[in-house]
Amino acid sequence: MHIETLKIFCDLADSRSFSKTAEKHLLSQSAISQQLAQLELAHKC
Repeated sequence: MHIETLKIFCDLADSRSFSKTAEKHLLSQSAISQQLAQLELAHKC
């Protein structure tokens, strides 16, 4: 797991918005969703 994935998760939890999180990290909403999916797989959620 990368630290950037955790930063994205924290920002997503704070903003509760994929679009705001994507904008902050200069990524697409799809990329944010993929990062969250990787985090879920890593922790078997």
